[in-house]
Amino acid sequence: MNNIEPLKLKLRKPFPLKGIERKIFLAIALLLVSGIALSISIGDWQYFAGSGSLVVIVGISVTWRDIAGNVQWFENMAKQTIESELGKLNSTGPRGLIAFVQKEAVEKNLGEYSKSLDELFVLLRRRFGQ
Repeated sequence: MNNIEPLKLKLRKPFPLKGIERKIFLAIALLLVSGIALSISIGDWQYFAGSGSLVVIVGISVTWRDIAGNVQWFENMAKQTIESELGKLNSTGPRGLIAFVQKEAVEKNLGEYSKSLDELFVLLRRRFGQ
């Protein structure tokens, strides 16, 4: 869970995070300004509407790439969490028969959960065309 906190802090900021996001923000602002300038100079506001349509297309493509890029990050985080929990189980070692049986049951459940997650991420990668 410690991996999530820095991401939360970054996402709470109201301004673009990375260089590519700043470039996209600048491109969108330029599209809108050029649409307004062209519409005012010609006297036809359909150019501004057209620039708005281009902004929507850029926004959809950026959102799609962002979601598709996060699939791999979520997959890595889930696998690290499962491996961490299995490592904790193996490092403590069971004491007594009941603890040993419980440990085996938890390991089995985590293994099944890991397989389910692997199948889910394969489907997500197919869905996003990765």
